[in-house]
Amino acid sequence: MNTQIATSREEAWKGIKNFLDILTRRDMIREHEGKLDMALLEELTDRVKELKAEIEELDKRKRILASRVAVLERAIQAETENDLDYLDNEQVVSKAEIVRQLIRESGEKGITVAEIRAELEKQGQTLSRNFAYSTIARLKEDKEIVKKATRYFWKVRTTA
Repeated sequence: MNTQIATSREEAWKGIKNFLDILTRRDMIREHEGKLDMALLEELTDRVKELKAEIEELDKRKRILASRVAVLERAIQAETENDLDYLDNEQVVSKAEIVRQLIRESGEKGITVAEIRAELEKQGQTLSRNFAYSTIARLKEDKEIVKKATRYFWKVRTTA
């Protein structure tokens, strides 16, 4: 987005420069016998006003974007500091471990992927769309869970 603003601003300045070149061309002045055509002058004046307004709008957008970037940088810094405090003060439990616990706790009822996602979101965990599926796939490979219809169950291990 900053590239677009810079490009537009450069184009606006290029337009102003072209306007000034037109005004200062000797051949144009000679062609009109030392006088500029009033219609041309009005057209050029209007174009200058438009370009100045465009530059002002671009400057305004630049200030808005700069303030948004500053807010985001402060949020990142605060979040990083909070994360470090969290790591210092509490035990970290991975999302995969939470999925394991949810399947274990579901007991005979079992649990669906939608229920796992809903529970993780309720706990404030952010996750990709396929996170539950990939975790479940690993648990199935390790033969820790079984699937019946759309529900997943913790595999009860019997000791002989």
